[in-house]
Amino acid sequence: MPTHLEAEVRVTERLVKQLIVSQFPDFAHFSVVFLDAGWDNKNYRLGSDYLVRIPRRKEAAILLQNEIAWLPKLEKHLPISIPAPVRVGQPDSHYPWVWSIVPWFSGTTADRESLNETEALKLVAFLRVLHGQGSQNAPVNPFRAVPIAHKSDKVAQHLKEISAETDLVSDKLLALWQEAVAETSPSESCLIHGDLHPLNVIVQNGSISAIVDWGDITTGDAATDLASLWMLVDNKDVRQRALQEYGASESLVKRAIGWAIFLGIILLHTGLTVDAKYTNVGQRILKIINEE
Repeated sequence: MPTHLEAEVRVTERLVKQLIVSQFPDFAHFSVVFLDAGWDNKNYRLGSDYLVRIPRRKEAAILLQNEIAWLPKLEKHLPISIPAPVRVGQPDSHYPWVWSIVPWFSGTTADRESLNETEALKLVAFLRVLHGQGSQNAPVNPFRAVPIAHKSDKVAQHLKEISAETDLVSDKLLALWQEAVAETSPSESCLIHGDLHPLNVIVQNGSISAIVDWGDITTGDAATDLASLWMLVDNKDVRQRALQEYGASESLVKRAIGWAIFLGIILLHTGLTVDAKYTNVGQRILKIINEE
């Protein structure tokens, strides 16, 4: 599929099968089927119970190492499943970086199936636990571990490029953005997922079955993750109850809306310029915010 950055190595089903046979012979009898490719990794279904995540770029391999290091520590504490690796593959003469085998979670991504309203409370309960975990020696992510105001230039640039293509860049949305960037950043940061948009939430029968793609895990503003409420929850009253349950301050809510605007614009811009599958996701986020 088209992506922003070209792959630095050619990964195929044959290569993945070869790596598995060589490094994990107990998994060698499982079938290997290509599923999809993102900006960072290619994903392959391994038998019926597993997924292979294999980086397509060196930078992505660094992010995958964050998952490998942190998800086993978090798995036993979090109330929603996460893809802690069951095997960690090593570089060899055929492939230059680490890769992983993780559990397969049944369901589909949250851009394709709506959540039951009760899932908003389940999500903030998950975030309360995550944000309360110790963050010593957590990875530093220069794109997520920053105040929302640091995104002003990129948002301004993308707004110019998409405004002619959509009527979702409203005066209200722009006002909410200005309120967000005017807020003072919190004095303390916490451990965050960092990329909690609908494509990284697995849903089955309206319930969240897993939170995936943890490469951006870092310390940052809790608002970065709470932005997911404007990406996943259409009902404003349900969203407000979830924010109260989390204990969100007025400032935190404003910053969370800002992060939701940022991610909505990024996804819509990507959909309009690179890969159309992101268009509907970005549009839905901005529509929810316009109805705030």
